[in-house]
Amino acid sequence: MRITEIESIILQHDMQEELGFAQGYYDKRTAHLVLVHTDEGLTGIGEIFGAGNFAFANQAILRHVIAPQLVGRNPLDINVIWHDVYNAVRDHGQKGMPICCLSGVDIALWDILGKATSQPLYQLLGGKARDDFVAYGYGMMFRKRDDLPAVFEQEVAAIVAKGFTASKMKLGLGVERDIELATAVRRGAGDGFK
Repeated sequence: MRITEIESIILQHDMQEELGFAQGYYDKRTAHLVLVHTDEGLTGIGEIFGAGNFAFANQAILRHVIAPQLVGRNPLDINVIWHDVYNAVRDHGQKGMPICCLSGVDIALWDILGKATSQPLYQLLGGKARDDFVAYGYGMMFRKRDDLPAVFEQEVAAIVAKGFTASKMKLGLGVERDIELATAVRRGAGDGFK
């Protein structure tokens, strides 16, 4: 089996409100998919992290730097490919965009291996470790608003109402503001929430 093509698909839409996290604010929701196609008709799908318009910079790295190293290779040589690409990009940053791109490709290669062997990914990674897990609700992103504690309180209450028992939230706006936000989340979630 050989890799024939690396396809990059960016899905993006404008959001009603600008959201923030540790690296800044963004006004577009973005998903960047990488599809690794093979000559045997198998396609692996991965995702490359890159909020907002960073996905377009990642797309250039994927197309012009990483994809040429992959076409013609055996997609089942996952570790060899990972180390070859990492060694090629590491002098340009051992984290950040090149590594995000490599991660997306790596996910797609594992997807191909699972499809080629008709095995679930957990089996390929060493076997099932548990029968269930705790999923957490997502929300409580930064916004440029004065009523942010009230927004966080409402969002976590909605997360609890959907049956989640845990969530994560954004912090980092300063100690006093963070205490306000954490207090609002605890108020909205109740004491048993993680």
